[in-house]
Amino acid sequence: MRFNGKDVVVDVPSSVAVVVPARNEERRLAACLSALQAAVGQLLGGGDATPVRVVLVLDRCTDGSAAVAARWPSVQVVTTRHGRVGAARAAGIRHAAALAGVYPETTWIATTDADSVVPADWLQTQLHFARAGADLLLGMVRPSTGSVRVLGMDDVDGVRTTHYRFNIDRDKATQGMPEKYRRAAELVFERSGFKGSVFRNAEVWLDDQGRPRRLVVRIHQQVRSDLAIVGFRLNMKQFGQPVSIDEPIPDATSTVADYPQLVSSRG
Repeated sequence: MRFNGKDVVVDVPSSVAVVVPARNEERRLAACLSALQAAVGQLLGGGDATPVRVVLVLDRCTDGSAAVAARWPSVQVVTTRHGRVGAARAAGIRHAAALAGVYPETTWIATTDADSVVPADWLQTQLHFARAGADLLLGMVRPSTGSVRVLGMDDVDGVRTTHYRFNIDRDKATQGMPEKYRRAAELVFERSGFKGSVFRNAEVWLDDQGRPRRLVVRIHQQVRSDLAIVGFRLNMKQFGQPVSIDEPIPDATSTVADYPQLVSSRG
């Protein structure tokens, strides 16, 4: 390989960095870190001496995530205030690269989320493909426990899918938004009187590659004395193709101000 304009002969990868962004994952973080510890243990137990470091990025955490992380002394903790999962992940990658020494390009970056549990052979599988010449390895997230229910098989735009019903954690759904949009969403929830943190009975249709083909989300909203259901449905297709979205005509749009029940007199 070439590094800084010079030919360098190294073992690829020479090390592994696992980057985990987290925001208020006190309840799920222990399971995530335990699974990563098991994956590192299986890698070492199989005779692979590749150094592995786990970088946990605590991004705007206001719960006990830091205390949970402290139970794993080998985990390196980075604290950020980005408020966006992508920026937090990037900060973790920069931190890992800075610790990699002379040749950061030879560090294999693996990334997962703090609410996920990786399989025990997760790192072994990635290194196997990395040594075979892979530059990137993608995986699928499979729902396992909790609110997820399989409702059956359906065709969506001619594609065979598995239909799931599940609950959505509102805080997790908005944590990746830019700050101004996240705050706007929180303001709508606050002024609407929505007290819960979970949208119940959302639905998704996944194809055999784990890609969402349809998503339905419903919010039960109290409007004066009536209960209204506010929701949306998205159909997705032609993955990887350029997208062009036309601006809607004025008569087809509305703002929060059009719904007085969502806005206080000071709004």
